[in-house]
Amino acid sequence: MAEGNALWLIDLLIGVLFAGFGWWNTNMWNEIKELRRRAHDQAGEVNKLQVLMVGSYVTREELRESMREMTTAVTNRIDRMSDQMDSQLKELYGELKHKVDKP
Repeated sequence: MAEGNALWLIDLLIGVLFAGFGWWNTNMWNEIKELRRRAHDQAGEVNKLQVLMVGSYVTREELRESMREMTTAVTNRIDRMSDQMDSQLKELYGELKHKVDKP
């Protein structure tokens, strides 16, 4: 009979061990699923942030257009300044042309 009790005790310990292992396995699987869900949600947030960041950059065409406008404005301003300087120098030359130095 002692041998029957020992086998029953071993069977009970093995059953408890497998039940504990099953409980641990279930908990680990649930945690893995939760971590996967969080990682997926986090990846979605990162993608939203990337779209937001990329959306705020100036496109190449917009940059070209802005540079064209700025270059045109600066060129026009320089041309006007050059014309003013030419007219002022022409007037000055006209006044000094008839002056004669006295020895």
